[in-house]
Amino acid sequence: PPLIKSTEARFTQPLAVTISSHTDGVIRYTLDGTEPTETSTPYTGPITLATTTMVKARAYGKDGTPSFTATRKFNYDYIVRTTFSQKPNTPFNEGADTLLFDGERSLIDDLQEGWLGFSGGGVTTTVELSKPIDIEFITLRYAHAPELWAFAPKQVTVLLSPDGETYTDTLHVEIPFDPALKDYDNPQVVELKVPVDKKGMGFLKIEALSIGSVPNWHRAKGLNPWLLMDEIEVSESTKKNE
Repeated sequence: PPLIKSTEARFTQPLAVTISSHTDGVIRYTLDGTEPTETSTPYTGPITLATTTMVKARAYGKDGTPSFTATRKFNYDYIVRTTFSQKPNTPFNEGADTLLFDGERSLIDDLQEGWLGFSGGGVTTTVELSKPIDIEFITLRYAHAPELWAFAPKQVTVLLSPDGETYTDTLHVEIPFDPALKDYDNPQVVELKVPVDKKGMGFLKIEALSIGSVPNWHRAKGLNPWLLMDEIEVSESTKKNE
């Protein structure tokens, strides 16, 4: 199959995509999620994307024999603003205005870099998109490092709205383990991929509840835990409208 390449998989400005193949002949591609055929658009140079797009390509040999299909999805990042039910706490508050949608995923072995932190019972994050879109899924990331008092949330709920006024769709997110148990005290990034499949949504509310207090098995038992958040990614659906 051809090779579909670009500098980024997520973008906020027009993105150039190239397609190449070792096969002599013609590369044909589609941008609407359908399978390329011998009548699809021939590739002649870089393609510029300005919205979430599923690129599919096939190489056709000189005898007309097609290759397997190459597929790659490029996600436009529509997030323009995040607000919080409480202010993030020092020292985990640097760059709070854009940190959750800056395109950079933070590491579990350096909690001082790129994590937004809240102390206490939890936080509600409101996410505003640049326009209503059809959302396929969202991805949320939390730090779980009990030795450093950082615990993944015990409960996460996502609410959706087209206009930021009425939130009618509610999704309850499954947490893969109980973060308060000592059995799960190894440091890790907890990444939650939440299926949404909702049309015309312009706002999200993400309600994350902490474990409440540091558990009794911990040396800091009874004190407030940290709830540390990283990147929020909203993936637009590329399904064709019926």
